[in-house]
Amino acid sequence: MSTAVRTILGGERGSVPLALLVVIIMAGLTSMLYARTTAEQRSVQRDGAFTTVVHAAEAGVEEAAFELNSNLIVGDSATGSGTANGYDYTWSATRADETGPWVVTSTGTGPNDASRTVVAELADRPIFDTSLATHLGVNFQGGNSADSYSSATQQRCPGPSPQCFGIVASNGNIDMGSSGSGANYADRVHVHDWANPDNNGPERCGPSASVYCDENNDPQHRYNVDEPLDIGVGVPLVQDLLDGCSSFPSWTASDNVTGTGDPAAATLAPSDPESDLRVGGDYYCFSELLFDVKTELPSSVTADDGLVIVVRDRIKIDGHVEVNCTGCSSGFPADPNMPAARRLQIFTLADDQPAQGNNVLAAVQVRQHAKLGAAVYAPNASCGNQQSNAQVEIYGSLVCKTVLNQGGWQFHYDEDMASGLRTGDYHVHSWREE
Repeated sequence: MSTAVRTILGGERGSVPLALLVVIIMAGLTSMLYARTTAEQRSVQRDGAFTTVVHAAEAGVEEAAFELNSNLIVGDSATGSGTANGYDYTWSATRADETGPWVVTSTGTGPNDASRTVVAELADRPIFDTSLATHLGVNFQGGNSADSYSSATQQRCPGPSPQCFGIVASNGNIDMGSSGSGANYADRVHVHDWANPDNNGPERCGPSASVYCDENNDPQHRYNVDEPLDIGVGVPLVQDLLDGCSSFPSWTASDNVTGTGDPAAATLAPSDPESDLRVGGDYYCFSELLFDVKTELPSSVTADDGLVIVVRDRIKIDGHVEVNCTGCSSGFPADPNMPAARRLQIFTLADDQPAQGNNVLAAVQVRQHAKLGAAVYAPNASCGNQQSNAQVEIYGSLVCKTVLNQGGWQFHYDEDMASGLRTGDYHVHSWREE
């Protein structure tokens, strides 16, 4: 063999095993890289599925809310299922009683064993949840108060205290009247729309010497609430009631004196009710509702089966007249019992009438020393009047565009109103994942 051949063969000896080793290592690395890539792809896919199934679960909550707001659920429980973006969900909804919140449990499922469950509490708002709520503001003239009681337990809440519910709330300025806690008091004052840069000055609550307006002195009684107060929350419901009225007669208390007991006392017992009130039951329709003598309700009217009235044009309570307020003349707490405001709920969307001179003709007229055990919802109206309306006493709740008063108004919020007529507009109050 030639030297050249031997040199070539000798020089290549050992290269083949090395090449094979390189091939084996590269193959191993490729296999490991493929396995890792595949695992990562599966992990990403599972993570994506895990993220998407929670959206499916949320879709179940939204479906439950839609069915509640569309009055498609009857009773205290319901179930449903569906698909969102290719992922399945099932939900169930329950509530403890007809006034409590709904608890919705919804589970979304998807590929790669992805499953997530969320629990949401859906709540609607009672239309009457404060002593007084206004849109344009409150300008009391002195000697005013807001406290609370429970007609169900006949117990007064020992206020003024932020744990009680004598709340005065408004989107406008709140002037409690003359300074000093001895002249005016409230359990709480809520100044809404504070997030509005043009509407968040310290002067919005006064007088400055009142503990209910000075955060430095007593912040627990005053709350600056960023969001506007939506006193129109009940308008769609009331409009539905008005649209359902077949006629609008007027009702005057003195035309309905029964002649039994107090000879000057009338009984508010209307006939020919309309039906299909959103929360179930009957309601009554009037063009005008005028209380010119003491007025009581039939004994058959209870807090759980109250008298619901919608008024098209005007509500009027004359001076020194008591309405659903037996015993209120003795002062608060009323003797022999504090009235159940839910027995009488009055709604109107009426606007004020054109002014005569300097006087605003309020759509809800309340005169001096009137005493009312009721809840009144009048979001477009002034409540009160500009003449002779001092020392008015409200057992229940009042929702108005504004209040026209001469001072001495006393608001006693009936905490049982929280179980009264509600908006029926359910929203997510709380949310958690299980």
